[in-house]
Amino acid sequence: MFTSIKRSVLIRIGASVLATLLFCIVVLANVSLIKRANASTENANNLLSRAYGAESAHYRWASNLSNALYAGAEFTGSLDYTSCALGQWLYGDEQSDDPEIIAQSGEQTGLEGCLSVPGKWGIVTRPNVVRIKAQDRDGNWFEAEGEGLTARAFCHEIEHLDGHMYTEHIDHFLTEEELQEYLDEEEE
Repeated sequence: MFTSIKRSVLIRIGASVLATLLFCIVVLANVSLIKRANASTENANNLLSRAYGAESAHYRWASNLSNALYAGAEFTGSLDYTSCALGQWLYGDEQSDDPEIIAQSGEQTGLEGCLSVPGKWGIVTRPNVVRIKAQDRDGNWFEAEGEGLTARAFCHEIEHLDGHMYTEHIDHFLTEEELQEYLDEEEE
């Protein structure tokens, strides 16, 4: 009887050690996957931040030019594309291959606007999940995946680089009443 108890205890200890080892292997594998996903997310966030900064700078430049042309204000911007963040990215020293969408799935429809068309909004249907291929500032290629709002932002910004805008996807600009109604429905 004592031998069977010892055997039972040893079997349980062995099973516990085996389960612990398997658990450690799974944890290490997942940590590696998480590190790769974090690096991909960081690259995607850097790309979005860079695109937003370029678009924001472009809007300020376009607004300055518009004020000069239509309101008689002094134009304080530059007509040299290398002085514009967007121009530098597209044509200047920092030029790299444009990011591209390599896979997409699902569908989402929602409100969209742009700094290039201030105060205007429309309803746009875009993919719900987008996978892109892009280069970082050092020229290293990476892939990133975005879902929901991130997927929408990837599509929106990459369209700009291809010379398109969200306005090509809308039936009409929303009136203030339609915009308010849409926002009220989203809150519910």
